[in-house]
Amino acid sequence: MPRGKTQPNHVVRRYGRVYQLRIETENDLDNLDAFGIDHWVATAAPITSFNCDQLFLKFLDYDGNGRISTTDIFQAKGWLFKVLKNRKNLVEGIDRTCIRDIDTTSPEGQNVRIALERLITDTDISEETPVSLAQVRERKNVLLKSPVNGDGLFPPPQIADPELAAYADAVLNTVGGTDDINGLKAVGDSHVGQFHTDAAAYLAWLEEGRVPPEGETSALYPLGAATPAAFGALTAIRPKMEEYFAQCRLVRIEPNSLTAMRLQEVQLKETESTDVPRITELSERAPLQMPVADEQLRFDAPVNAVYADRVARFRELVVIPLLENSGDTLTREQWLNANAMLAPYEKWLGAKRGASVEKLGEEKIRELISGDLRDRFNALLAQDKMIASEIVHVENLERLLLFQSLFVRFLNNFVSLNDVYNPRRETLVRAGTLVIDGRRFSFVVRVKSRAAHKAIAQQSGIYLMYLEIIPKNAGEKFEVVAPVTRGSANTLFVGKHGVFFDENGRELDAVITEIVTNAISIKQAIIAPFQRAFEAMEKKVEGISAAREKEMTQQLGEVTEKAEAGVQSGVQQVSTGQAQLGSAQAAQQASANSKRDWVIGGSIAFAAVGSATAFMAKTFSSLSWLNILIIVLAAALIVIIPTVLIAWFKLRRRNLGSVFEGAEWAVNSRLRIT
Repeated sequence: MPRGKTQPNHVVRRYGRVYQLRIETENDLDNLDAFGIDHWVATAAPITSFNCDQLFLKFLDYDGNGRISTTDIFQAKGWLFKVLKNRKNLVEGIDRTCIRDIDTTSPEGQNVRIALERLITDTDISEETPVSLAQVRERKNVLLKSPVNGDGLFPPPQIADPELAAYADAVLNTVGGTDDINGLKAVGDSHVGQFHTDAAAYLAWLEEGRVPPEGETSALYPLGAATPAAFGALTAIRPKMEEYFAQCRLVRIEPNSLTAMRLQEVQLKETESTDVPRITELSERAPLQMPVADEQLRFDAPVNAVYADRVARFRELVVIPLLENSGDTLTREQWLNANAMLAPYEKWLGAKRGASVEKLGEEKIRELISGDLRDRFNALLAQDKMIASEIVHVENLERLLLFQSLFVRFLNNFVSLNDVYNPRRETLVRAGTLVIDGRRFSFVVRVKSRAAHKAIAQQSGIYLMYLEIIPKNAGEKFEVVAPVTRGSANTLFVGKHGVFFDENGRELDAVITEIVTNAISIKQAIIAPFQRAFEAMEKKVEGISAAREKEMTQQLGEVTEKAEAGVQSGVQQVSTGQAQLGSAQAAQQASANSKRDWVIGGSIAFAAVGSATAFMAKTFSSLSWLNILIIVLAAALIVIIPTVLIAWFKLRRRNLGSVFEGAEWAVNSRLRIT
C-alpha cells in the first residue's frame, strides 16, 4: 500500500485514491492538531452512525448535541493527555490501567487517581495490578444501586430508618416524587421543601377558619359548628333553585311560557316506560316546582321528586335556623339572603392553601413537621452528595478506560476511514451485517430519512439498496442502506427479504424498499446490453407469436362460421324437398373454403420463412467461415468496447463519500471505491 508523508511527523496512506492520515503511534496522536482539519476525511458526524459503546459516544459528545465534531475530538485528546502518563495503552486500545499510568500533575489526573485508589482499596488488589473497565463498571453499579447513590433522590422503601422512611413516604404520597436513577419513585430536597411549604400553608388556613366555641357564632360561622353542614345543603340545591327563580321571573313577564316548561306530550310518547336513563334525564330537567309569578317556593306544595330530599334538608339546615323562617314559603329575597350569609364561609373554603397535604390530617401533619425528621433527611442528603462526588470520580475513570480503548480506533473511522477500507478490521461506522440473496454485506449504514439520504447518495454512482429493518419483538423499525459493489443485481428487487444482524448479534428481518441502480462491475456492464437485447427480442417474439395466434384463431373462427352456415343451408333445403342435394353442395363449399384459408395462411408463412432463409443462405454462402466469425466478433466488439469504457469510467467515479453525506456527515474528500 502506498505510503507518504505530508510532514515529517505525519504518516499518510492512500485509501480510495485519497491520502488519509494513519494514526497508529503515540507520535501520530500527539501531532493530530498539526494535521489541518481540512485534510481530515470527516469533520462532523451524528453519533448514531457509529457502532460502538454508547457511553463512549456520550462522553465524546462534549456539547451534547448528538454529533461528534472536530472540537469534541480536540477536547477529548486534551483531556486524555492531561490524565495519562503512559500513552502506549492508548494507541494499543487497552481497557485497563493502573496508578503508575496516571499523570497526577493535573487536577483531572488527580480525580482519576482518587477513584482508582478507592477502587483498589475496596477490591483489595495490588496497586501494580491493572484495573479493567469491567471492574470500574461493577463498582459504579454497586454505588448506583444503593439507597444513597448520588442522585439526590431516595425511594422510601430503601431508607433504613423506619421513621425517616415513613416521613419520605408521606412526602411522596402528597406532593409527589421523581424517578431515581434506577427508575424507582423517590423524593429529594425539592419535594421535602414543597411538603413543608404546603403543610405550613394548610395549617395557617385552618387557623383562619377555626370553628368558634360551642354556642357561639361568627361572620365566618353564622351557625357555629353547624355552618359546614348548612353550606353543604345550600350548594347541593343551588343550581336547581337558581333555575326555579329564573323560571318564576319568566312566568311573571310572560305567563304563556309556563306551557313550554312542562314536559311535552311528544316527549312522553317517545319515551319507553323501561328506558330508565331517559326517564331520569326528563325528571332532572323538569322544574323544581311549577313556577309562579310571585317568585316563591312553597314547601307544602309538590316538589320534583328528584330534588325533594335536598329541598327538605335545605329547609331543615338553612331556612329554619339561619333565616329563622319556619313558614311554608321561601321568597327569592330570602334565598339571596341565605347565600349572602354563607358567602364568607364559602370564600374561606375557596381560598384553601396547601391542599396536597390535607389527606394526612392536621395531627399527622404537625407530627411530621415539628420534629427533627427534616434535619435527618438533610443529613441523608449530605451523605448522598459525598457519594455523588465519588461517582463523578468513578465516571471519570470509566471515561478514561473507554477513551483509552476506543479513541484511536474512532479517529481511524473519522479523521480517516482506514478501517472502512481494511477488510481485516471491523469498522465502527457500520450498522450491522446484512445477509440477502446468498451474499453477506458487512458495510451497512443506518439512515434517518430514506428520501433525504437518497437525494444526496444517488450522486455516488453506486448501486444502493435501501432496506427496512423490522425487529422480531415488535421494536422500533429503522432503515439502512447497503452499497452493492460486486456480484450481480439480477435477483435483487424491491420486496426481497433477508436477515440483518445488529451490533449485539440479534437477528432481525430485512426487506428491500428501494433500489438506486448503477453499474456494479465490468462483467455486469458487458452482460447488460446483451441481456437487454435478449429481453427485447424475447418480448418481440412473444408479441409476434401472440399476433399470429390471434390471426390464426380469427381465421379458424371464420372457417367454423362458414361451415355452420353451410349446415344451416342444408337443413333449409331438406325442409323444401331439396335436402340431399343442398347438403352435399354446402358441405363441399365449406370444405373448399376451409382448405383455401389454410393453404393461403400456410403459404404466406412458408413464403416469409423461405424468403428470409434464402436471403441468409445467399448472403452467408458468399462468405467464408472466417469472414462470418470476424463479422460476428466485430458486431460484438462494437457493443462491448464502448460499454466497457463507459462502465470503467463510471466505476472509477463511484464516491462512497456521498453515502456518508446522505447520513448527515460532513465529508471533505471524495472516497472512491476503485
